[in-house]
Amino acid sequence: MRERIDRCWEFGQFRLREADAELLRDGQRVALARKAFDTLLALVERAGHLVPKDELMRRVWPDAVVEEANLANNVSLLRRVLGDPRIIETVPGRGYRFAAPVRETAVTQAEPPSVAVLPFRVLGAADDEYLGLGFADALITRLATVRGLRVRPTSAVARWTSPADPLAVGRALRVGAVLEGTIRVAAERIRVTAQLVDVEEASPLWTGKFDERLSDIFAVEDAISERIARSLSEAVLGDDADPLRETRNSEAHRLYLKARYLQSKLTRDSLRKAIDAFTAAAEIDGAYARAHAGIAECWCWLSHFHVSPREALPRARAAAERALALDEGVAEAHLALGLVRMWYDWDWRSAGAAYRRALDLSPSHAAAHTWYAFDLTIQARHDEAIGVARRALALDPLSLPARACLGWVLYCARRPRDVVAEMEPAIELDPGFYLAHYAVGIARLLADEPTAAIAALAEGVRLSGRSPEVVSALAHAHAVAGGDDEARRLLAELDARSERGEVSAYHAAVVRAALGEADGAIAGLERALAERSEWLVWLAVEPRLDGLRRDRRFARLAERVGTVAAP
Repeated sequence: MRERIDRCWEFGQFRLREADAELLRDGQRVALARKAFDTLLALVERAGHLVPKDELMRRVWPDAVVEEANLANNVSLLRRVLGDPRIIETVPGRGYRFAAPVRETAVTQAEPPSVAVLPFRVLGAADDEYLGLGFADALITRLATVRGLRVRPTSAVARWTSPADPLAVGRALRVGAVLEGTIRVAAERIRVTAQLVDVEEASPLWTGKFDERLSDIFAVEDAISERIARSLSEAVLGDDADPLRETRNSEAHRLYLKARYLQSKLTRDSLRKAIDAFTAAAEIDGAYARAHAGIAECWCWLSHFHVSPREALPRARAAAERALALDEGVAEAHLALGLVRMWYDWDWRSAGAAYRRALDLSPSHAAAHTWYAFDLTIQARHDEAIGVARRALALDPLSLPARACLGWVLYCARRPRDVVAEMEPAIELDPGFYLAHYAVGIARLLADEPTAAIAALAEGVRLSGRSPEVVSALAHAHAVAGGDDEARRLLAELDARSERGEVSAYHAAVVRAALGEADGAIAGLERALAERSEWLVWLAVEPRLDGLRRDRRFARLAERVGTVAAP
């Protein structure tokens, strides 16, 4: 394994770690947006010396032209976080100086090998586009079983379906190596060229070309995955070097790759089409465990896209159990089973066991960490949940869903300032990511900032196409701020959509709780219980339901869900 130098700076009760972009206070991580961290690092590195404004702005925003106000805002934020306005001195008209005494240390750490597999570029027919992402996904699945090797998940690389600079991608994803390649299919033959690039050295570790019959695509996948593992580190192979065996039917495998491509789009239509493709693959090869696991995952996702949990999740359970009966070693099947146990069975302990088994099989599975964090939050095990959610984000640093998960976990732990700080990088990365605006809005409301909450949630409603949970949160915020008329207008929208079976009655119940209509809120939650709404799993920890916690009817309802009535 490579070694890295982890530079650290200590001042007062704080410790700044460069390698992990981390600020600790008395050993506890402090939430800090990346640009604020970069500003602090630039100042601390030259503690006691003036750092000119233009130098700071070039350092923090190397690829953008920004106003001085951005820098001033970062400094103001840092002074609040550090708890002392004097710790960063302003030199009028010139720049800033870090005034506290600083001690620098350096620790040499072994860094496990890490890799990102980019979607392969498909040369030729446009209808083979799925093959590039599917091929990468197959390699990622194989490499994730190699102990000691960190592999970025498919969700982290899916955005780079067009040619990209592998060094830039590697730096963005914080990996040691990046695999890129091309695929050409012609006359029932497949040619794959691949190159593994060392990000730090900016040089190839190996290149390879593979020509096989299309029916022998498995041999190509096996050869490439083995070469990657050996090139990154001989030490990590051991008994885990053999790639996981799947189907040996080329048509079933082609359908599987197509299904995974469709699944990655996460729309209602694409998930339905993915189920059809997974099902076709499973019909061709009845022992194809991963195809059944894919069906289970898709039904779990569909339960989030206006498909009744009563329709979707029993089907997910059946597919996951079929996959495990065929091959107990499929991590995705355990993950899907955990989702069913969490959202539908309301059996948190069994769900946690399924997630842990998925992580045993695939330690770098970011999604498994994300869902496990939710399971811990449902049980009000907040510190554990935050740690697991941060691990998910470390495995997939650019993942917006992983960051949204962390925001929700922090919100349920009643740490609104940390939520806002964690959502700033998400909004910087994608201003259109509505879940970040939603998280900021509910956090602002929890911090007693209703005006700011309404602004953030209104933007979230616009960006989400009026997603019911965001409309509900906006109505709730208006009610808290005294805007009952607007709250009731939005409530009427939710009621109408609930009557049509489009949204859960839970969302209207949350609004009625804010309006002081306890009877209506409890009745709405009872209807959500009849729907088997997955939103009820948050009863124990959702701050917006605090006004109902002393109501005995709420306590009885919480007991029926299997959770507790108070956080």
